[in-house]
Amino acid sequence: MSTTRTTLRTMLRAALLDTNAPLLWSDTALDGAIDEAVTAHSYQFPCPVAARYSLGPGQQVVNVVPTDPALPEDVPVPVGTINCDVIGVQRAELPVGTPLPPDPGQSTDPAASGSARYRQGYRWRGHTLVLHNPASGDEVGSYTLRVEYLQTYNIPLDTPITIAWNGPDSDVPLLLLLAKRAAYQLLAEWQIRTQGATPPTLASGSSLAHIAVPPILAALEVEIARALAFRRLRSLRSRALDI
Repeated sequence: MSTTRTTLRTMLRAALLDTNAPLLWSDTALDGAIDEAVTAHSYQFPCPVAARYSLGPGQQVVNVVPTDPALPEDVPVPVGTINCDVIGVQRAELPVGTPLPPDPGQSTDPAASGSARYRQGYRWRGHTLVLHNPASGDEVGSYTLRVEYLQTYNIPLDTPITIAWNGPDSDVPLLLLLAKRAAYQLLAEWQIRTQGATPPTLASGSSLAHIAVPPILAALEVEIARALAFRRLRSLRSRALDI
């Protein structure tokens, strides 16, 4: 499913029962809540992808970048078509089809011992994958390195270009719950800044009426916990990332 920011914002505003003037949340505030929800969802249930990279003679550092899961592994992503980020590298092959072990680091094994099997390996941090040794032989060439990694789903945009959220259809209700929580957290912060911690006495019909946010957030936490539990039951990835 591809869901635009405008569609998600409309769905979120309806879920918040905030469709009549005066509105409690601006479009900008709801967009921020959606962005936070997409990130939270992605770290619970990340998007698995794979991409291939070309290596030159002696190359040791590779910049791992987000990709479009709908594209073949060896097709570069057109500029302006995704808005996501890399979470973590899971596996690498060099050349393609040959598993590349994670770099074991400095070995204390004696010279000429079994440590020789670690002639090549990799380590990563952020967007950077570093080979244990410079590329050589059949490691050099076009798309010889295959990297499997996890990334976030698209944070949707509607300006200056349209990029839709590309998560699973069945996760939209969960995404909206996470966005509702973010929206109420914003409202609670605004109320404390403008009205103080003690609910003020306001004239009848005032548009600034104080909303008791804590019990709403508590109820949302219960709903979110239940939704996450059900989501994990149907997911091969049954836990949040520990990175």
